[in-house]
Formats: sequence, structure tokens, C-alpha cells
Amino acid sequence: MNPSPDGRSRVAPSVRPLFRRSLCVCALFLLLTLAGGLRAQLPSDPSQLTDEQKAELLRRLEATSPKTGEDSSYKSPDYFLTNPDTSRPAARPTSEPAQPKPGELPTFESLRAFGSHLFSQLESEPPPDNIASDDTYVLGAGDQVIIYLWGRVDQEYSLTVDREGKIVIPKVGEVMAWGKSFADLKKELKRRLASAYSEFELSISLGKIRSIRIFLAGEVTRPGAYTVSSLTSIFNALYLAGGPNDHGSMRSVRLIRQGEEILNKDLYDFLLKGDNSFDVRLESGDVVFVPVAGRRVAIRGEVIRPAVYEVLEGQSPRDLLHLAGGPTSRAHLSRIQLERVTADREWQVFDLNLSPEAPPDTLSARPLQDGDRVTVYSVFGGRKNRVAIFGKVKYPGYYERSDTTRLSHLLRQSQLQEYDVYLDRANLFRRHTDWSSELIHFSPRLLLSDPAADVPLQDLDSVYIYSLQETQWLKQVFIQGEVARPGTYAFHEGMTVGDLILLAGSYSRSAYRLRGEISHFDSVGQVSVSPLDLLDSAQLSVVLHEDDRVYIRQVPEWQYHPTVTILGEVQFPGEYALIHRQETLLGLIERAGGFTTEAFPRGTVFLRPTISARLDRLKLRSQLEKSTPLILDTLGQPLKLSFVEFESGSVNRIAIDVERLRKSEGKEGDLVLQPNDSVIVPAIPSGISVLGAVGINATIQFREDESVKYYIERAGGFTRRADEDGTRLIRANGMAYSGGGTMGQTVDLGDVIAVPTKIEREGHFTRDLVMILTVATASLTAIILVSKI
Repeated sequence: MNPSPDGRSRVAPSVRPLFRRSLCVCALFLLLTLAGGLRAQLPSDPSQLTDEQKAELLRRLEATSPKTGEDSSYKSPDYFLTNPDTSRPAARPTSEPAQPKPGELPTFESLRAFGSHLFSQLESEPPPDNIASDDTYVLGAGDQVIIYLWGRVDQEYSLTVDREGKIVIPKVGEVMAWGKSFADLKKELKRRLASAYSEFELSISLGKIRSIRIFLAGEVTRPGAYTVSSLTSIFNALYLAGGPNDHGSMRSVRLIRQGEEILNKDLYDFLLKGDNSFDVRLESGDVVFVPVAGRRVAIRGEVIRPAVYEVLEGQSPRDLLHLAGGPTSRAHLSRIQLERVTADREWQVFDLNLSPEAPPDTLSARPLQDGDRVTVYSVFGGRKNRVAIFGKVKYPGYYERSDTTRLSHLLRQSQLQEYDVYLDRANLFRRHTDWSSELIHFSPRLLLSDPAADVPLQDLDSVYIYSLQETQWLKQVFIQGEVARPGTYAFHEGMTVGDLILLAGSYSRSAYRLRGEISHFDSVGQVSVSPLDLLDSAQLSVVLHEDDRVYIRQVPEWQYHPTVTILGEVQFPGEYALIHRQETLLGLIERAGGFTTEAFPRGTVFLRPTISARLDRLKLRSQLEKSTPLILDTLGQPLKLSFVEFESGSVNRIAIDVERLRKSEGKEGDLVLQPNDSVIVPAIPSGISVLGAVGINATIQFREDESVKYYIERAGGFTRRADEDGTRLIRANGMAYSGGGTMGQTVDLGDVIAVPTKIEREGHFTRDLVMILTVATASLTAIILVSKI
């Protein structure tokens, strides 16, 4: 070990790599030992997996399951070979219900509960207060009664039922209204008013309706208390609460009044029969309660309303078929599939015969159980006597097959199209009884002219007629440059250069029409280029060939209204168009009216965005990264040190001396402007900013002829971590000074002083040595123990 200047012991540089390699070897040995122990703890028998491990494996398996839902409107040539049974349900592991393909049964998970659409809207408005008077309406405290009298007396009374249930009529007295129907109140008022008036006519109507407090409880979407109009009915209340939720019953909606159940109704009566007789008006304090749904079964396939239904006690599959609206005309009632979860928690499948002529059997009359799933298949799912034809025919689809049906018959029935038909070859796909497939090719042209080439068809044969485009490569031409829509276009025989330019939207404004180019690629791979004079109609009539490329060039040095921007303390800030290519910075300042009285010309900022773009094109960042030195860490791994942090946008500023520019009247320091240049003239600064490793970062009031040292002292001096030799003076015009003489530099108004932080280097020998000794001791202990075994 060598003593360091501070008295600490240091390891010689040649010894450090040896210690580090020893540390790496010992650490690797311990990691391998630990890994072996962990591997030994893993269960080798899958039955020993915990529930958490099984759930995680299932989650990973589901994550890797293939997704479905592709567009199935297109029938491929081998449609029957890949889809022999269109009635077979397909499993869909997606989280949301997917729409079934044509001819495919929906999944049970995609079925909605019957009646859920009734409350699908978010909210229903309560009944209005100004509806016509209803003779059955029962009055209560808060209701308003409007009485009109005419004849020998002309009076109008607007009376409100008070808390005692009475209304008070002048010259008549109190009349009890609480609990009376509107019709009974009319009779009572007419009798009482007749005692005070004679020869009069009477009209009574309801005014403002009272509010009541009701409660929605149980399995509803938004349970709670609601303040509603006294005209609110059970249906209105269910709408306000969003209806039954996913677990709520549609067949047992209960109305509880003063602790007693006075109504228990089935919403299916309304959904299936339109019976709304149970929709009674509510009273204050009523509770509408929706219990948990009972038995739920699902039915899909060839029924009018596939859905999930809530069935009552004792209802059978025939009853479920009736709830679903009955079978469609395509239903195959002789084979209806019932899936049920048994007591052993396993799925069991039953085949039912629900056709009208079938004798009743025990299974068909057996009550349904919760979770049952019923599938009604189509009679077309198992049909055999059909063939199919797709492709370039007028009437694609399925056709009946008989023992005499031949391929020529199918072609005549479907009728080949009159254009774009490849007549030299078509394909016949055939499925045999052993489930093997065969492809038979034929020529439609030969088949229709030679009866000997005809082929008899078999069940499930599928024919595909190809188009000419499917048998040839795509013919294209290309146009690039100054046109509205450059790109690739389909090639047509006889197409000219002018046709292609017109397809591309014609020329753009910057197009140079005196010279273009056309490149031609011949059959042997040779490329030839010819110039084009686009003002010559003869050259626009040049006929194109397949894969030709037309290039429309831009007018040399073309640019739309090249502009520059000057902002800040000038008389007329804003955007200015460049008059000519040699316009200068001084000329721009003069066009902007010169500086204002608050301007600080010395701090003028000149930005040119093209500088960063040029550096990006030169890949300067990657060049700096390649020149960054590498060091090795304690484990021998390379580390890259970054001494230069390069941001291309930070180099857009050009340092300028505006005072020298003005004094020389543009002869010294002037710049020729480029499009998109920006000039910013700041206001007079408040002082000198001192930043970095000083006592306080602040702006110090400016004093003439003071140096950098003066302002650092006013900012509290250097901190303990300040790099005094690295102090920088940044002038207002963008120039910077650093080095030993910086402290004595005279500071001008607008300058900035930056003091960096010193980089301290600390040795880690003690830490490395402790780690090495610890690992080495553990390794030696293990070796000794093993040797004594």
C-alpha cells in the first residue's frame, strides 16, 4: 500500500484489478449456489402447485390465447373445406361479447338478460306537474286545487291542501280533501258551493302537484331515497333507479307500504303481453324492492328472442321456448341441446326433441335448473345436398345439388361475369367422407365448349372462379415531385404522361415545367431516363409503360413568401417578408422602425433554426458519443462518461455585436438573413445575474467598471463546492469568457456570471476491501465445512 498525500492508505493501481476479479468470482459462486437452492425448492409435480400458482398459470394461458373477431363476410375459395359445420359454436376468449360470424351461433356470454333493454337509458324524467286532471288521483297535503265559477258569480280560487288535509273556500268554509279522489272532491265542492251561490257553473282542475319521498331498495342500479312527484308510478320509480341490475329479478317486483307487501308483480307480463295493470301510483314512504333473480337459463340459436331468461318454479324447456318467442322457420326442433351443470360440478349435455309430433318424454318436461343453457340448431346446419360457387360470377352463393347436377349446370346457374374473368383455370374444392380434401382444377372456357370435360358434383363441393387481376401482378406507374397527389397509380393501356399528371391532381404552384424526367424499366432490367418538356403537348402525349416513373421538379430556389421575425423593443415588431436574398440584419432593424427608448441592443438575440437542422444531418450527437471515454467499474463493466451534453436546439443562436454593426452602418458584423430567422431585442436589464455555486443566486445592481469578483462578493462569495477556476462570464451578446483571468474581467450591463460546482473524486478502497474480505471469509468457511463432512 502507498500512503496518499492526505495520510490515507491506498492500494496500488496494479493490485486493484486483482481484488475486483476475486470479488466477482466469489459473488458468482454464491449466486450459483443460491440459484441451485431455489431451483431445488420448485415442485416437480404439477399437483403440488398452490392455488395462487395455478391462477397465475391460467392467466398466462389466457393471455396467449388467439383473438378472434375477424371479418368473415368474404368466403375463401376453400370455404366448405375450412367450415364444414357452420352451426358449430366458436369459443371466444375476448373480454367483451363479440358479434357472431354469419351462420355462426353467438356465445352464451354474449347474450343479454331479457328485458334489460327496457331500462337501458340512463334516466327517465319524472312525470310533469301540469298534466290533465285525473279523476282517480288521490289528494294529499301540498296539492293545489283551482276552482273556476261563472254565471251569476265570477270567481277564481287557487287553494292548497294544508297539513290537516283541508282547503278553505271563502263564504263556504273548510272542505276535507285528504284521501279523497279528484272525482269525489268535485262532487263535494259542487254541493258545498251550491249552498252559497246560485245559478253558476263550476270547473275544477289540479294545479301544482305535491312531492313525495319514496325508496328504491334491493337489486337496482341506483338504490336510495328519491323525492318525486305524487304522480310517480312503479315504472317511473324503476326508471329513475336504472332498473334491476345484473343480479336483480324481473319477475318479482314488490311494493311495500307501511311495512306490508301490497303488490308483487312480474315484469314479463308487461314485456310479453303489454299488461301494465300493476303500474300503480306510489305514496309517500312507499318502498319498491327488487329481490335477487331466481333461476336463470340462456337460449340461443333459431328462436325469435335469444337471451337469458328468468324462469319460474316448474317451467320446462317448452316453456322457455315460448318465452323466447317460439322457434323460427329454420329451427330443427328434433334436436335441441340442453347443457347443465351436474351435482359433481361438471357439464352434462342432453338432446331434446320438442317437435310438435314428438311424443312427450320425461326429459323435455323436466323443470329447468339455474344455469341451464339451451341451443336450438338450424335445419340447414346439417344439410348435405348443396354446393357453392364464389368469385367472378353474377350470382354467387349456395345451390341445390341433385344426382344429375354437373359443373356446367352450376356455371350456367350462377352466370359468369362478362368481364375480368380468368377462363383458363378455376378450382373445385371437394371434401371426402373420410374428411380428406381434394383440389380439382378445370378450365371454364373448355368446360362450356366441350361436354367431355364436364364433372359431376358431390355434396359440399365448392367452386371458385378467379379474376384476371388475381392471376396477374399489379401493373403500376409512379409520379413524384411537384404535383398535388404524388404516389402510385394503376397502369392502363394507352396511358400518357398528361393522363398521369391529371390523375395526380395536376401541377403544384412550385412545379418547374420546363424540365421533368421519365424513367423507363425494360424487360431485361435496364433503366433509361429521358427529359420532359412539360410545356410541349407532344411530350405530354408520350405513352407510358408499366413501372414508368415521372418526376416533376421544383422551380430552382423556390420558396413561398420567405419571412423573418423581429420581436421585442422595436417600433414595429412582427413578421417581415424578405425583399431579396441579400437583405441584412441592419436593413430589417431599419424596416422595423429602429429600437425603442427601452431597447437593450447589446443583448439582441439572433436565432437561426437551420443551424440545428444542419448539425442533425451531420449526426453530431453520435460523433460526440463515440468520442466519449470509457472507464471500468468495480466489476469490470464499461461505463461511458458524458462530458459534453449536446442539444441541437441550443446552438441556434448566433453571437452578434449590434453596437459595432450600428456604428459601422452595416460595414462590420452585419448578417445576411435567411428564411425563418428570428431577432429578439430585449428591454434594458435590471442588473447582473450571478448563478451557480455562490452564497445566493441573485441579480446585483449594475455598477460601471466593476469586475466579476465584485459581483461574486455581493452574491455571498463562493461556496465550499465552487469551482473557482471554472467561473464563466457570459456577455449579453452570447459570447463567453472563462479561465484564470475571468475574475478581473469588467462586467457590462446584461452580462451573466456562472459559477460551476467542483467535481470531487472519492476512492472506494475501504469499501471494496470490506466486501472482498466478507465474501472470502464466507467462501473459506464453506470449504472447511465441506471438507469435514
